[in-house]
Amino acid sequence: MLRMVVLFALLIPVVSAVEEKPFEYRHKGMYREVHVRSRLTCDNKDLHGIPIVTVRLWERDLGTNAFIDSDDLVKVVEVPVNGKFYIAGGEHEMGGVNFYIQIIHKCGGTCREFTFNAGRSVKTEYELKNRGSKYRQCPKKMYPKAP
Repeated sequence: MLRMVVLFALLIPVVSAVEEKPFEYRHKGMYREVHVRSRLTCDNKDLHGIPIVTVRLWERDLGTNAFIDSDDLVKVVEVPVNGKFYIAGGEHEMGGVNFYIQIIHKCGGTCREFTFNAGRSVKTEYELKNRGSKYRQCPKKMYPKAP
């Protein structure tokens, strides 16, 4: 019995580490799927008191404004106030796929967006303050003020 308890205690950190991988890519036939986990901070804190942060998963084609074969919006999530988000989605494509993440935020007072490839270089945490280029419109809904 004691051996089982010790073995279980040793496995807990391994299971936790597996759950926290920031990036995972899967494919089956022509279906390609990506899973991204990360945490966003505003001035190195949770997201209290700013407009809701939106994360969008895209599959890159010829651009978001292309007349033919524009980028495909795969999924949109609102990030909780603790900044931790998980987004996943996939596409049926002939040939390769190139997923990317778009983050829309107002940390620092100006509505901004920044993008990064949803690949092995995904970081476990991103600081939002003044990060990205100016964006046309942020959500109006706000996170609650810090207690």
